[in-house]
Amino acid sequence: MIPDQTVGLYMISLDQGERSFSYWRSQSAARCLADDPVWLQATLAGSGVIYFSGITLAILSSEGRAALCAALAEARRQGTMIAFDTNLRPRLWEDHATMQAGIMAGAAVADIILPSFDEEQILFEGATASDTIARYRAAGAHIIALKDGAGDVQLWDEAGGVRVLPCRPVDHVVDSTAAGDSFGAAFVANVAQGCALEEAALAAMQLAGQVIQYRGALVPQIFEGET
Repeated sequence: MIPDQTVGLYMISLDQGERSFSYWRSQSAARCLADDPVWLQATLAGSGVIYFSGITLAILSSEGRAALCAALAEARRQGTMIAFDTNLRPRLWEDHATMQAGIMAGAAVADIILPSFDEEQILFEGATASDTIARYRAAGAHIIALKDGAGDVQLWDEAGGVRVLPCRPVDHVVDSTAAGDSFGAAFVANVAQGCALEEAALAAMQLAGQVIQYRGALVPQIFEGET
């Protein structure tokens, strides 16, 4: 409980299945995540997997970003698997240069990086898929899964190099909310359990394909036990 802070809220508007956001985050307690670096490092210690995103970084102060990245780097040194979804939300950042620097700071402490190609073209104008993979390899990633909306997924790791997994078209897209989050969740969960990257990516594509056929971020059949 943090006095004078509350939950962060956002509203999703849909236009032919594509979403846009309205935010109410100024009093969000999440903005205080890294205000106590000692508490933060102790809280992260011993975790098997830590998953964070560009939104996490965007809502923090510059000092908070540095503290979070330092704590994640220490957790990584201690053996925690760190996964980073770049998850770009330009409106949450002070300016473009700060956004670029913040995303690359997050990438520098991650084992698994999950960028989206359309966002990379915003973040680094004119970026190609090869540029993106090379950039995050240089940042220190061990695994990269480059998403491209309804397009193919490109995977990279040191052992297998780059390989392309063809997209699995969905007949009826209702709401793209949480497509990337669902992909990331399934991908990281499968990798953490020792699955091959291709197997993890196929599971991730399947889950994302299910989620976008319903409004909101959940698939009713899954939670009703109908798989």
